[in-house]
Amino acid sequence: MPEPLIIWSVFVLVVLAGCWLKPNATRILLGCFFIVMAIGFHIVLILVNPRAYDGFATTALLPIYRWIFRNLVSLYPLLFALFAAAFELTIALLMLNKRQYARLGLAIGSFFLLAITPLGVETLPNALLALGLAYLATQEFDTSMLEAVRARLHRHASTGIS
Repeated sequence: MPEPLIIWSVFVLVVLAGCWLKPNATRILLGCFFIVMAIGFHIVLILVNPRAYDGFATTALLPIYRWIFRNLVSLYPLLFALFAAAFELTIALLMLNKRQYARLGLAIGSFFLLAITPLGVETLPNALLALGLAYLATQEFDTSMLEAVRARLHRHASTGIS
C-alpha cells in the first residue's frame, strides 16, 4: 500500500471518529482543512507547478475523469485551480457558518468528496470522509466558528485565564 494512501487513510479515520465524538470541533477542523486545501493545494501548487494536475489524466480510476484532465484541465490549469479553490473556499465558509449554512456546506462537501474519490487510489478514503460530512450535515450547529472563538476568548478574559 503506498505511503500517501496510508497517511490519508489514518487522517480520514481519525476525522471520522471526531465526527461522532466531537461534531462541532470536527466541523470547524474540516472547514479549516478545506481552506488549507483550497489555498495550499490549488493556488500554491499550481503556481509552483503548472502541470500539477497532469497526473490525474493517468491515475484517475474512471475514463471520463482521465479525459477531463487530459483534454480540459491540462489546457487551462490556472483557470481550473482558481475555480477549484473558489469552490472549496465557498464550502469551507459555509461549513464554518451556522445552522442551515453549515449543513449546506457539509452536504456539498460530502458530494464533492465523493466526486473526487475516483481521481486515484490515494483518494479512495474520501468516500469514508464523505460519510462523516454527511453525518455532520444531520447535526445542528447553533454557532459559527467565529462566534465559538469569540465566546471562548470572552470566557478566558472573564476568568483571567491566559
